[in-house]
Amino acid sequence: MVAKKILVVDNNDLCLKFMDRELSNLGHEVRTASDALIALDILESYLPDVMFADMVMPVIDGAKLCRIIRGMEKFSHTRLFIVSAIAAEEVIDMKGSGADAYIQKGPYQEMRQELLSALEFKGSGSETVGLPRPPNSKVLYPREVTRELLSIKRHSDIILNRMDEGIIEVNADDRMVYVNPAAGRIIGRPEERLLGQELATIFSERDRKLVRHVLMTRAPETFGQVPLSVNHFLVTLRIFPIDEETPSRLVLLKDITERTNAERALRESEKRYRHVVENVGIGMMVIQDECVQFVNSTVCRFLGAETEDFLSLTDPFEYLHPNDRRRAAEGYRQQTCGDKRTWMDTFRVLSADGHLRWLEATGVYSDWEGRPASIIFFSDVTEGKRVEKEKKSLEEQLHHAQKMESIGTLTSGVAHNFRNILAGVSIDSQLMRLLYPAEQRLQEIVDRIDVSLKRGARLIEDLMHFSHNTHQPNAESINLTDIIKETYRIISSSVDKRMTIRIDVPDFLPIKADQAKMSQVLMNLCTNARDAMESSGCLRIAAQAENGRVMVNVTDTGHGMTRAVQAKCFDPFFTTKELGKGTGLGLSTTYGIIKEIGGDIRLYSMPGKGTTFTISLPLARPDIFSSNTETREVRAGHGECILIVDDDPDILRPLGQFLERLQYDVHMVTGGQEALDRYSDILPDIVLLDRNMPIMDGLTCAGKLLEQDAFAKIILFSGYDQDGPNGLDDEAMACFQKYLTKPFDMVELSTVLAECLTGEPASCANLE
Repeated sequence: MVAKKILVVDNNDLCLKFMDRELSNLGHEVRTASDALIALDILESYLPDVMFADMVMPVIDGAKLCRIIRGMEKFSHTRLFIVSAIAAEEVIDMKGSGADAYIQKGPYQEMRQELLSALEFKGSGSETVGLPRPPNSKVLYPREVTRELLSIKRHSDIILNRMDEGIIEVNADDRMVYVNPAAGRIIGRPEERLLGQELATIFSERDRKLVRHVLMTRAPETFGQVPLSVNHFLVTLRIFPIDEETPSRLVLLKDITERTNAERALRESEKRYRHVVENVGIGMMVIQDECVQFVNSTVCRFLGAETEDFLSLTDPFEYLHPNDRRRAAEGYRQQTCGDKRTWMDTFRVLSADGHLRWLEATGVYSDWEGRPASIIFFSDVTEGKRVEKEKKSLEEQLHHAQKMESIGTLTSGVAHNFRNILAGVSIDSQLMRLLYPAEQRLQEIVDRIDVSLKRGARLIEDLMHFSHNTHQPNAESINLTDIIKETYRIISSSVDKRMTIRIDVPDFLPIKADQAKMSQVLMNLCTNARDAMESSGCLRIAAQAENGRVMVNVTDTGHGMTRAVQAKCFDPFFTTKELGKGTGLGLSTTYGIIKEIGGDIRLYSMPGKGTTFTISLPLARPDIFSSNTETREVRAGHGECILIVDDDPDILRPLGQFLERLQYDVHMVTGGQEALDRYSDILPDIVLLDRNMPIMDGLTCAGKLLEQDAFAKIILFSGYDQDGPNGLDDEAMACFQKYLTKPFDMVELSTVLAECLTGEPASCANLE
């Protein structure tokens, strides 16, 4: 391959170094830039054959940079490639950017192949599609948060592009890095020809020195009294910082050419003046001796009044908002009685149709019919205020999204540790059930432990659901009657003996839902009912099919709820229980689950009279229902060798004891490297592998095990991922026989082991 001159532009230091190393190793001459401005500086003296530009960069993105370069004749033969990490969420306008093709960011091995393909690319320079994907390339899936933020960005761009005021962003060196269309029209050049240029150069020679001085002082300033010259326009200039931490500043250009011409016309001829002011889109009012002498039609339109209404006013500012009148009168007084000849302010007015409008007022001290007067010009800035408010709202939404992302990360870590704890307790309790089947009192204790374990597991699911705002139900045809009876069995073992529980259900109520989630719904409602009755009372669960719906009533005779509590009971984290006795997630989770499957939930309650929750669910077709009546029993092995890999000894030891009790030959290791070292010695029939371990995680370990033995059978388990197996792509899932989430049921584990080893349903064990 012939050595080429290559320019790489990326604000990500790791990507920059990676591409520099890979391309340099191929013998190419590579130069790098961490942003578009540095790239433009390099291009003043460097003519590359190929340029790679990151799509998303601060200040000037890759698409804009390509448009700038494509507009320069000397770079007409340079190949331009956009490198994008958001190709799954946003369609890149290849034709509009001027780029030849794009490369998707991803694993470095795939990027290395795409870089090679780009260097061999023979397109015509007008290609609008990306390079062909390598055969082993992974499919990109859209990220919801990224897609929502890109939507917000596009919405903001639309607003900025449609504003009448020119908006320019300059960096710390006072070079333009953003120019909206309105500013481009004023300056007379498109954004591509302005980016990277010094701001002061757009002004006339007379004004450049003044603008440079203000920019150098880095103090917010407004040129509202003395207009500046840009191209053929006269503009007011406002400069202010974006925030305290960013050196960049915003520059607002407002075209006041028409207003200035109107003022000049006023001095030349009253007739010409009247013609101008009646047809210009700026309101005008003349106040003399504290009385309104003249208003133009624009002011009348702003306020929905007639000219005569203004001329008869005793207070010239009566049409302003009551809270703004005093400030307007003070500005007028300072102008007429003091040294202040010009003043500017913004006021609120209530138009005749009842809408609040914002008017920017500029008062000029002048003559009217030979006597001093104040001429006030009004501009409707209602839209600008709306945009400002919307921008603030968008910023708050972004902050909220970032906060929820942080909470989600924290919650995932807590859930991982909590699930490991529950897994250890769960294994010990089920081992106890297996070792002492004849001890009735001990079995009752284990039943209570299992109830608490299920509550803990549900709490983890609730926290993950609300912190990540994600839920992927496993909808299937199920018999709701079976779930109600199972809930009755569990709740009966955890209530006071003085409390009565009754169920009234038919044998068959088919619905389509996630079985685990429906169990969670009923447990939440029954647990709340139990807590509401304290030590005595009656809990009744009734269900029936009615008009194509399944109606479920959960009724208690507890203390009931006030209207205020009823209004908030489905809100996340709302609870009336004492600190430490409730999370406030039960009913809100229940509400979300019911709504997700097309159902409805209502409550009826009176203080002292108890509460009834009524659930309405779609009735499923009986012909697609398949009931699972298989008895859940532990399934034994036949001396097969199992290797358990987990860094937590509180899970490793009891799990090993349990499987040894099931007649398996068990070997235990605490890390991925130890598993690799032992594998060839023991050649296990199956590997139980924890996903989240220090030094070498489960996915990495599984890959290395499959390199040793392509036929290795691996079951992956984890207590970290809120999405479980849905968090892995199809290629990764193909490496495993099964994915289990901690704390897992030992009956399920024994069944999974038996079926993975034999390939057929296993027989139940006799472990006496």
